[in-house]
Amino acid sequence: MRTSLFVLSALIVLGLAAPTVTVSIASEEIDPAVVKALYNKKCSLCHGKDGIPKKRGGDSASFQDSAWQAETSIEDIVAAINQGRGEGKYKMKPLKGKLTEAEIRAIAEFVKGLEKK
Repeated sequence: MRTSLFVLSALIVLGLAAPTVTVSIASEEIDPAVVKALYNKKCSLCHGKDGIPKKRGGDSASFQDSAWQAETSIEDIVAAINQGRGEGKYKMKPLKGKLTEAEIRAIAEFVKGLEKK
């Protein structure tokens, strides 16, 4: 027992048996029906179920607009959802911490799919 403890201690000191910790964020698959329901619950009141903004949406762009879609990346949409946008009466509140990262990304991907073809 003393010998194995000595050998283990020596290996740890040499860095050969040091414990390793791997951190990974697993890709979370979210059912498309759930994503659509999340969008409808959290976004459609202002942005419309079809991506065409309602009066409450203030000056937000139409998600169906090809030019807006071309110049707006999924990362841009994720950032807007996380941080919120705008000021005053039509301010979009941040959803970071209220939705998971996977849910936010899934909504962003959903928005990218609203482009009118």
